Amino acid sequence: HPVRVGERIVLRHKPTNMPLVCQSEFRVPTTLGAEVEVAAHLVKLNSTFLTEVTQVGNFFSFIMAPPGSKYVPYNNTSQMSALDRVKAKFLSRGSGGFASLRRTFRIFDDNNDKVLNRREFKEGLELYGTPLSTLELDVVFKAFDDDGNGGITLTEFLSELRGPLATRRRDLVVEAFKLIDTDGSGVASMAELQQIYGANLHRHPQVMDGSKTPEEVMREFISSWDKNRDGSVTLAEFIEYYTEISASIDNDNYFELMIRNAWHISGGEGEAANTANRRVLVVYNDNRQEVVTIHKDLGVGTDIPSIRAALEKQGVTNIKRVEKAM
Repeated sequence: HPVRVGERIVLRHKPTNMPLVCQSEFRVPTTLGAEVEVAAHLVKLNSTFLTEVTQVGNFFSFIMAPPGSKYVPYNNTSQMSALDRVKAKFLSRGSGGFASLRRTFRIFDDNNDKVLNRREFKEGLELYGTPLSTLELDVVFKAFDDDGNGGITLTEFLSELRGPLATRRRDLVVEAFKLIDTDGSGVASMAELQQIYGANLHRHPQVMDGSKTPEEVMREFISSWDKNRDGSVTLAEFIEYYTEISASIDNDNYFELMIRNAWHISGGEGEAANTANRRVLVVYNDNRQEVVTIHKDLGVGTDIPSIRAALEKQGVTNIKRVEKAM
């Protein structure tokens, strides 16, 4: 039936006949103000699913534009340029690298709770000579607030400014992931992780006292990478974790050293050279002696047969004996 201007009506989702509800937390700026996402909901009441038609958020109405109004297509260029302006301002003042950006974050953080709320972010930008309109602030704040919880942490702040991993850093992270993704599927399963770390799990204090199982200890160990808590780690999750770590590290060589030592990736040059991998004294059949680095020693036992097998796997042959671990 005809609907009058300003009349309150209920809009229904045709396939389910459920009323639509405004999702006010999902706002997208437009020329007219904002677009608000709508959804259809069911509410369980006394074991019966009902639709909440009576809530204010379910009512809609049509309005008329003032006489002489003209439609102007929405263009978000100004909002995107606002983000670029903000980033340029921060980076120009952060020429000292991570330390300078962290100092900026602390200046903005009025209440010292290590999270920037919308007011602190807005007033901080004004202090730095970069005032934003309400719509611009919506876009910029959302860009920095990566998890959408209404606050910007230092990690989110740095990650947005630093951007994705540089190629050199990303290649190292991918190389590290391949060590735990033994079948090359792109997902490191619990079985693969236990194959690498399982030999030492029985020595964990909480496993020894019976308070936790080896699998529970392993799940805690991988929780930093396993974002969706499904007991496995994808390459994307692994890269996301190290992107956050990378944001606070200025020096590429230090980042490389950290990755090489943490994941026992041999190689590297100068200050980025690996110092964590085990080195053993090998005595060859001709009685020559050489200190050899085990290239991939994650999961390699401390017993001589395991060490010898690892050396042979990396191409060290004619071994008479492994004298001692260095």
